[in-house]
Amino acid sequence: MINAALYINSALDLVVRIDDQYKYGYEVEFSKFSRSLLPMHCAKVEQNHYDATDGEIVWKINKNMLDKGIPIIAGVDVYYLPYSTNYQKNHANHAFLLTGYSEDESLVNIVDWYEPWFFKGTMEFNEFIKARSSRNPWDGTIYSGTAINNNWTQILSSGWDAVPEDLISQTLNLTIDQFFTNSSDDSRIFGVSALKKILDILQLNKTLLGIERNNFLRDMHKKLYPQSKRHKLFKFYLLFSKQWVGEENIVSAIKQVEELISQWSITLTLLLKASITGSDSLYNKIADHISKIIRFEIKLYDSLYSIERGI
Repeated sequence: MINAALYINSALDLVVRIDDQYKYGYEVEFSKFSRSLLPMHCAKVEQNHYDATDGEIVWKINKNMLDKGIPIIAGVDVYYLPYSTNYQKNHANHAFLLTGYSEDESLVNIVDWYEPWFFKGTMEFNEFIKARSSRNPWDGTIYSGTAINNNWTQILSSGWDAVPEDLISQTLNLTIDQFFTNSSDDSRIFGVSALKKILDILQLNKTLLGIERNNFLRDMHKKLYPQSKRHKLFKFYLLFSKQWVGEENIVSAIKQVEELISQWSITLTLLLKASITGSDSLYNKIADHISKIIRFEIKLYDSLYSIERGI
């Protein structure tokens, strides 16, 4: 597929949902298509979800597809991947490309593009079945706690002929609309406004002490951790887009995103440290860095708007 990376929904995205049913009264999430393609192209990706007990049914379906030369993306739990650093240590939601299987079905052929593994080879069929049917129990690590349930995805083979500049414009407009527009509904707050709400929540819980404060900060770290990953993905998208947008227009935005990645890294580290020590000074530093992130995000808007206008 030509310029496949441009179809990925790499737009900046943050949603804070306010509800008393959530721990500490809020949840942090992404928008509907954030883990897929750009909304206009999502129909080209067919996502399938089953139950943890449907492994045999799913394998028959997938085997039939592989026999026709159609690879699929399979959801798995890294706990069962022998080549991963988390093997038999930690659970986490993951995915890789399933491309075939051995004649006796004792092995499956896979391609895992995830850094730092970049694994291409085989794994035992029994381990594969365990990985995709896993309940992925919560063990305190990021991306554990959500059942895999034999999910798999098929990417359609046609319709990938969009103009690169149009795809880039879609990504920039989506970022501007969902991250920089001051919008909310009955229970959800979006983008920069959501960051401001997180800062408010942090300040409101400053009176927590001891183990209650530690648990609150640990929970906030878990909820905000994906933001660092999201900004790294957005940086990759901007770098990849330079050949169509022009370096002069985009270099400033890339530098700003790099600074945001650094600030998110510092903030997450402070959250972890403060969740152990309970330090008031660290708590205040967290608030200062989130305030700085908000200012940097607002500054980024001007650069992205200029790029979009110039396409």
